[in-house]
Amino acid sequence: MGRIKRTAYGSVLLLQAAVLMGLAGCSAPPAEDGIRDALKEMADAIEARQAGPVVRRLTADFSLTRGGEILNREQSRRLLAATLIRYPDISITVTGITVLPDGARPDMAEARFNVLTTGGSGALLPETGQLYRMESLWRLQEGDWRMVSASARRPME
Repeated sequence: MGRIKRTAYGSVLLLQAAVLMGLAGCSAPPAEDGIRDALKEMADAIEARQAGPVVRRLTADFSLTRGGEILNREQSRRLLAATLIRYPDISITVTGITVLPDGARPDMAEARFNVLTTGGSGALLPETGQLYRMESLWRLQEGDWRMVSASARRPME
């Protein structure tokens, strides 16, 4: 019977240690706040025609799936650069952001959101516009939330 008590006491200590470790991990930015801030930073950078802040938010192993094609980080950077050259006036609107933290890993989260992009030559009305439904995976690295992967699809696809 003494062995059972020690085992139960050991379990209580392990549970307390796990709770304390979980509380210690709370110093990192919450997933929802950090990812919302990252998305705003990325949209603002695109509108300011700056690819660097966007690319810095992508992990080294980043992948983008769109239209059946998978692009790595470098290919995504080149696509962004080509878009910035083609459209001198770009507007990005991000809506419907839902962040789902990973219950097992506090450094991982999933985010779903809508992106409305418009672009043109700087005239009164945009020449083109697209609405995308995005699903993305994020990882907390060095205190910042970075996008690991994303998939983009048009709502009717």
